[in-house]
This record gives sequence, structure tokens and C-alpha cells, in this order.
Amino acid sequence: MWITATFYYDDGTPATGLSPLPLVYIWNIGTKALIINGLSSEELSNGTYRYWFDEVSGQAYHTLFDAGIVSELSGRYSIGDSEPDYNIAIQNIQTTSSNIETYSIELSGTLQTVKTNTETIEASITNLDTSITNEILALSGSLNSNIDNTEIVLKNDILATSGDLNTSITNSTTILSNQIFATSGSLALDIRNLSGVLMNELTTVYTGVTEVAGQVWDIVLTQHITTGTTGEALSNAVNAANDFKGYGK
Repeated sequence: MWITATFYYDDGTPATGLSPLPLVYIWNIGTKALIINGLSSEELSNGTYRYWFDEVSGQAYHTLFDAGIVSELSGRYSIGDSEPDYNIAIQNIQTTSSNIETYSIELSGTLQTVKTNTETIEASITNLDTSITNEILALSGSLNSNIDNTEIVLKNDILATSGDLNTSITNSTTILSNQIFATSGSLALDIRNLSGVLMNELTTVYTGVTEVAGQVWDIVLTQHITTGTTGEALSNAVNAANDFKGYGK
């Protein structure tokens, strides 16, 4: 707001062209705070000087213009008080109310748009839910069919494999049995052949030993065979044994 002060000379004429310009001091009456401290005013006209002050709505202020020491000036100071200006507050309220009304209209439109979008989203969600359900059912049916087919294929493969395995086991058993029988027969034959060989060898050894023993006895007994001696008796016994052996053949 503009605050003003007018100065006159003693003869009543306006004090125009004061230099320096009057200084301005402003206090907040409610808080006693010095708001403006000695700032220069500007001349308006006919001894009147003014200062622009950004007041706060609802506050009261005390103002003082100091023209300094001027000869023949009727008064150095010009003071005044300002009452709270509620018009500004009322104007602010009216402006705020107008803004609120505008915002309310805009908000109403926005809410309507939100409602429309919400309904659209709900419809889309419903359609999406239906689509997903159908897809799940279709996939479930396809999956069950694939599982059934796979189960059948696996069963057939298992049966085929089992048959092949049984056939392989049977064939392997037959082959193994034949090999065992062949090996057993060959082993028995080898045992019989070995037994015959061993018997022949034993017979040969026995014959050789017998002949050697006979020769030894002949040599020993020849030197001691006389009539009526033990040597004669032994010689007769050997001869008798040889005769018995020959009889057995």
C-alpha cells in the first residue's frame, strides 16, 4: 500500500522539493517490530511525499516521515497510523474461493474421467480373466492329452523292452547252458584222458620199480643162495611170486 505525508512551510505553502527527501520509518503496532528503518520516500506533488509498503493483511502499522532540519518548515515530522486492512483479506478469501470452485469443477471432471477409466479397466480385467481361464483350460486339456499319450508310449516302450529283455535273458541262458554242458563234457573227457595217462604212467613206474627190485634181489641173493640157507628161502619166495604174477596175466 502507499503511505503519504505532506509538509508545509510556516507561511502555509507546500514544502516542495525537499532535499534530502524525507526518510520513512514503519513499526508493526501489534509486535512493535521496526519494519522499515529510514528508507527514502519519493515526492508526489504539492509538498506530499509517498512510500510503497507491502503490508500484511489484518496488521496495523505506525508510520513516521522525517523531513530533517529545514528552515521555516512548520514541522519536521509527519506521523500516522494505519488500521488493519481487511479488504485485502476479503479479496484473498474471494480469490481463494474462486480458485476452489475452479478446482472443484476440474476435480469433478477428473473424477469422472477416473470413473470412466476405472470402468474400462474393470471390463478389461474381466475380459482378461475370461481369456486367461480359457487359455488355462485349453492348456490343461492339451497337457492331459499329452500326458496320456506319453503314458501309453512309455507303457508300450516298457513292454517292448521287457519282451526284448526276456528274450535276451532266455537266449543268454540257453547259450550259457550249452557252454556249460560243452565245457563239462570236455572237462570230463580231459579228466578221463588224464586218468588213463596217469594210470599208464603209474603202471610203467610200477613195472620199472618191480624190475629194478628184482634185479637188486637177484644180485643180493645170488651171493647168499646155498642149500639150506635163508638166501635160498628168499629166492624160492621170489620165484613163486613171479610165477603168481605170470599166472594173473
